[in-house]
Amino acid sequence: MQKCEKCGRSFRWKDVLFSIWQSYKPITCSHCNTKHTINFTSKFIVSFMILLLALVVIFYLAPANGWSKPATFGVALVVVFCITFTLPTFVRYEVPTTKR
Repeated sequence: MQKCEKCGRSFRWKDVLFSIWQSYKPITCSHCNTKHTINFTSKFIVSFMILLLALVVIFYLAPANGWSKPATFGVALVVVFCITFTLPTFVRYEVPTTKR
């Protein structure tokens, strides 16, 4: 799990997950109140993983196994939730730089 760039305290898994669910809401360190935002690479990885694996289920696994539309939707939803719950372990946040 990532740590605060200023004080070194680890972010809570729950805070990172809720940040992702809330459109990448910034995380504020509970110890030093430093605000961290998700970096662009992490945003790309999150979007790419969710989209790619959902499309794999919809276009490859479902037709190969003869799943109905509701079953395909259910499996895709489960895959998206599983991916989402693992994301906090590897997304990266940084202290935003101030423009002068």
